[in-house]
Amino acid sequence: MENGLVLNTRMFVDSIFEQAKLLGLTDKKLAEKAHITPAALSRIKKSKNLRLSTAMKLLVPLHLDIVLTPKNETKEDALALLHSGKLRFK
Repeated sequence: MENGLVLNTRMFVDSIFEQAKLLGLTDKKLAEKAHITPAALSRIKKSKNLRLSTAMKLLVPLHLDIVLTPKNETKEDALALLHSGKLRFK
């Protein structure tokens, strides 16, 4: 994951598994902590596709969030806005 920037679904899914590896989580443990089946996680890993609701489940044990950025702003503009405290996500 390059500076937190994800460009497509394939990269998003790869980032999930990269973070799990960094945290020392096996696929089985990640599935357990995300409350999904190991078979579902395997399908995601192979297809590089997932639903938003499943993504949200996977992000919790990985201590990750999704940040939406308007297309007309650069990544740097969005990060500056987020770090300014004017934009918050819960």
